[in-house]
Amino acid sequence: SALVSRLKASPTHWPPAVRESPMQRMFFSALGDFLGTCDNFLGQMGSFAIAHVFYVWFFIKRYLSKVEHDRKLTAKAKGYLGMLAVCVAGLLAVAFTKIVPAAPEGVVRIGVGVYAVLISAMLLTGLLQRSTLYALGAVLFVFSDFILAWNRFIEPIPYRDYLVLITYFLAQWLLF
Repeated sequence: SALVSRLKASPTHWPPAVRESPMQRMFFSALGDFLGTCDNFLGQMGSFAIAHVFYVWFFIKRYLSKVEHDRKLTAKAKGYLGMLAVCVAGLLAVAFTKIVPAAPEGVVRIGVGVYAVLISAMLLTGLLQRSTLYALGAVLFVFSDFILAWNRFIEPIPYRDYLVLITYFLAQWLLF
């Protein structure tokens, strides 16, 4: 299809925002960190949501560049994909049954729901990379954000700051 051809195109033909996505991912993550220190939760969540869009785009591009267009999925690959889908669905189930309902009604609750979908998409596409570093980075990113969300909306988590800082910065390092 035209989309697959465009995604597989030479990096020099990609739009600048996509071509420079490693810096875009870091910029929006850093902006989210800054806005978090200013107690601007919606801005923080929005910045990280944009970063996750760039992560998903990067992972899709990388995946398509490594897979032949007409390659059929083997039974093993289908099983792996199914397992990943079940894990991500479980993550979304926890988010939408525990965290999202606990968020304040209105814009924050809607934002938390959208963010849960985006970070889950980042996790799924990160796990599809056949790269231990990307997979671990994606898992650690989700772990740190779930700690933040649980702490903010459900109940305090002991050692939250240490758990978040260690997992988040390790995730960013692995994903860069």
